[in-house]
Amino acid sequence: MTDRRTVSPIRPVAGAEAPPDNWRQKIVPLADLARVRSQFRDRTIVLCHGAFDLVHVGHMIHFEEARALGDILVVTITADRHITKKRSVSMREDYRARQVAALEIVDYVAIVDEPSAVAALEALHPDIYVKGPEYSDLLLDKSSNISHEKALVESYGGRVHLAGLRDGYSTTKLIQQMRVA
Repeated sequence: MTDRRTVSPIRPVAGAEAPPDNWRQKIVPLADLARVRSQFRDRTIVLCHGAFDLVHVGHMIHFEEARALGDILVVTITADRHITKKRSVSMREDYRARQVAALEIVDYVAIVDEPSAVAALEALHPDIYVKGPEYSDLLLDKSSNISHEKALVESYGGRVHLAGLRDGYSTTKLIQQMRVA
């Protein structure tokens, strides 16, 4: 996947007719997020970060809520080697990036090769960083990632938004339900 992360043209957002493989243009190297910020400095940029193993309706609701907060929606994906949840269903990082990039609501996707979103936050400086409702209690964050991410976002004047309830949707719960069925 490394070679794919090294080349990417910054593309205009929305408006133009999109080719069927438009998702390819949406996947950018992490380093290009600084150029995205620069190109769209007059727009509100929103960032969502996670594993996104199986994109489901809970993720869609999350992305819709995030997109409603701004003009540009960037989704960053944790690289394979930093995924700590061991699931029976798992996809490679390039497949996970492709499925998220295929969503019309998403403008850019990048893979973050570290266990948190810090590198993405440093490069992009999103106006709003959206996390799921499960992060509302910082004391439950055993890794302290969200605490560090929140401090970083607030240091440059951004804000963290905790998304509303996803009606109980989570990849882990859906996989457990499939096993029972």
